[in-house]
Amino acid sequence: MIRNLLAACLIVLLSACAKITPIYNIELETIVTASGNAPTLDQARYTIRRAVIAKTWKVKDTGPNSIEANLYKGVKHAQVAIKFSPTEYSIHYKSSNQLLYDGFKIHRRYNSWVKGLRKKINLYFSQL
Repeated sequence: MIRNLLAACLIVLLSACAKITPIYNIELETIVTASGNAPTLDQARYTIRRAVIAKTWKVKDTGPNSIEANLYKGVKHAQVAIKFSPTEYSIHYKSSNQLLYDGFKIHRRYNSWVKGLRKKINLYFSQL
């Protein structure tokens, strides 16, 4: 009984410490503003750029409704593509370095960075 309990605890502990997890992409996140009105495309671009820069990502415009963002943390590098409209946005993995990406899974820090980016973007939109 104790052996089984210890084995179960060990499995839970090891899974909690796993370095790689399924990649986290954001699909069609609804833009919610304080006013309830959708921003213009230019306002959406400006707000997303501000949020991305506030999270220390580097920003590059890649089209009328898309942005590329790069984050450098030591030797680790993550690149995402952000597509947006006045009503929604998406964040997709583009490339990385030193984040153990295997086509489906990636280092958990990448997911943490993307979740933080999502939170900051939503915060900035909520202030419009």
